[in-house]
Amino acid sequence: MRKYLCAAIAMLLLSSCTVQITGTSQIPPSSDSVDETSSQSEQETVQQPRFPGFDQIPGGVLYISSRNGSISYLLGADGLVDMGLITMKYDVTDSSRACYVKTAGGTPDGETALFDSTGKQLSDYDARALQLLAGNYIVRGNYEVTEIDGYIFSTDVAFIDLTTGETAWEPGRCVVRPLDEEHLTVCVQETEEAVPTTMVVNISNLEIVKEFTGYYGTSDSWQYAPVPDSCLLLFDEGMENISLYALEREQLYPDYRREVGEAVLFGKDGSKQLLLPDGKMMSVPEGVEYWYWSDAIQYWQQADGSSYCSAACYGDQTIPVQYVQCDDYQQEYITVCKTDGSLDILSLDGELLVSVPFEQGKESFAVGNGWIMTRTADESAILTAPDGIVYTFDGMMNVWPLCQADGQQYFSAQQSDYSMGVLDQEGNLLVSGLASVYAAAHESGLLVAVEGERVGLMDVEGNWLWREPEKG
Repeated sequence: MRKYLCAAIAMLLLSSCTVQITGTSQIPPSSDSVDETSSQSEQETVQQPRFPGFDQIPGGVLYISSRNGSISYLLGADGLVDMGLITMKYDVTDSSRACYVKTAGGTPDGETALFDSTGKQLSDYDARALQLLAGNYIVRGNYEVTEIDGYIFSTDVAFIDLTTGETAWEPGRCVVRPLDEEHLTVCVQETEEAVPTTMVVNISNLEIVKEFTGYYGTSDSWQYAPVPDSCLLLFDEGMENISLYALEREQLYPDYRREVGEAVLFGKDGSKQLLLPDGKMMSVPEGVEYWYWSDAIQYWQQADGSSYCSAACYGDQTIPVQYVQCDDYQQEYITVCKTDGSLDILSLDGELLVSVPFEQGKESFAVGNGWIMTRTADESAILTAPDGIVYTFDGMMNVWPLCQADGQQYFSAQQSDYSMGVLDQEGNLLVSGLASVYAAAHESGLLVAVEGERVGLMDVEGNWLWREPEKG
């Protein structure tokens, strides 16, 4: 989570709004907010929130920041919840439980406290950074950058019970990371020269369920992401020998390489194996490099660089391909680019959803979430959805699926001046001249947009629901 450094602008904005943390934050809406009619009672306002669609957002709260990153805002279904130097924290045991950390005094090095999504203060302010929210505990500590694997160790780490406010555990100098919804990893190293100890800890009661000596441990680390669920990476001090500990199987597998779909690849050149979903190990022929494996779809490369794919929709055939797009940005779909340049979109069970043939003078490529964009020579864009529906936009070179609202599909588009706009499915330009725009949630109809130097929330028709105050 980012901490924003421009205190001067933060204080300027704060001076124009009244912020009171006494159970909830009461902040007057900006002049661009949607006005409540005088005939609405307070009870009706609660029943009819000004910003419908927040039930589609995890935790029911939206976190956005000013364009220069100097200040952050939290929006809820009824309006602005809080503003200032804040970061979001989602409970690792329940992603729908959204909380946020706010820095006191409007300075990045100030003390921090935890608040729930309504603005209710949950913890006291503390000089130690609030790093993690897990179940009924928050983890605080002072960050300390080291040279080891990019780890950010912390000193004076404490697990604090949110119910009592009391310190439940003080592991010392360590790194704390989530493992799954029930466990954390705590890597303790008293000094940089000491032998570390990596522990698997139960979130509910802080019981240590597994302990490794002499290894560093990580889960969902940027170096090796994605890591299989409920698994822990372990490696020696030189970080040359990486093993995977599967918590559910209580088994340690040496020579970890990467996750490949529903399987995990282990071994070194000439002696690789796949750990299959049923727990069995499958030998990999020499010279073969697997990039995706499931019962329904397999994708691999040979030693000569040629690529192949087999899938349920292709029957018993193994077909040569240019590539298969199966990274973690497309978790619901697999894109297969055949040697003739045609593109197939497959479901994860190997069903062929849509196929776009190659045509001379046209360029087709996957843009995520099962969509294919085709650019034509006459500067038009054609978007093919995973359900096979085709949308054509004349005079638009770059168009992307944005969101759905009220059963309609909406798109974002780059205009001739490189600004962004919003299109409906008929190609009508609803909004233009934006610096950027993205959907807060796929089917909420809420868009986070930047116009000029101001960020705000708008609907798909271009009506501003809320905008940050003007500078100056």
